[in-house]
Amino acid sequence: DDLSGKAIYFRSPTVDDYRKFAGMPTALEEELATQFLNSMQVAEMYQEGEVSDSALWTGQDRRTALYWIYINTRENTVITQKHHCQHCDKPHTRQFDLKELVPMMISNDEVMRLDIAIDGVKAGYIQPLRGNALVHIEEIKNERDMFEEDSPEWCLLHVDLRLYELAWSLVFGDDDRSLSLREQAKARFDYISTLNPETTYKKLAAKTRAALEDFGHGLMSEYRAGEFQLVTPLFTCPESEKGEGEPKQTVLLLPFWSNNFLPSL
Repeated sequence: DDLSGKAIYFRSPTVDDYRKFAGMPTALEEELATQFLNSMQVAEMYQEGEVSDSALWTGQDRRTALYWIYINTRENTVITQKHHCQHCDKPHTRQFDLKELVPMMISNDEVMRLDIAIDGVKAGYIQPLRGNALVHIEEIKNERDMFEEDSPEWCLLHVDLRLYELAWSLVFGDDDRSLSLREQAKARFDYISTLNPETTYKKLAAKTRAALEDFGHGLMSEYRAGEFQLVTPLFTCPESEKGEGEPKQTVLLLPFWSNNFLPSL
């Protein structure tokens, strides 16, 4: 459910909302984000009297909605960013107001779908990852992380995670709509598993990655192995400002944990 041009009506969180989401596990952040975004909507404001199910929103729209609620209901939106500088090989820290991300937001009114159009692949189109996809991918990631990294079990589930990221990003013309969305994703997973890994699969994966980047909207972010990183304003190395020449700048990424944007007392 793309939200371009649609009005979503939120209320401010109450102490009771803070209580309900207290101490929630970070491993379930996508599932909790769905619950929170649905509970924060005002059903009476919608003509049909029902909230817009955030499980069907794109991941970008979900993160942007959490962000908007956060910066508009918190008195303090300043966080501390730390990183080890690649220019001077020293640790740096800066105070950063999350409201500074507003001018960096991306507006995209285009229809976010792209025909697959690859020889040897079924007809269909590429779409952004949505909430229900992210919840499923989160479950696979949690199962993967029960095992030691790079163990056979971990590696197998990591491959499954990457394949499901692709399966949820695709819609085929012959998808069985009588199945649940997760069952349809499993059918696409099974189909992708039959492709030639060195030709057809690589072309499909590369085209999908490029399309998902082009679909960017809301908060600027990068998606890496099941995790989102927000793009924050350039950081200027203070050591480089002491010498001659142009100061050195770095784009800092901020891990986006939904739990950090949920109510907490």
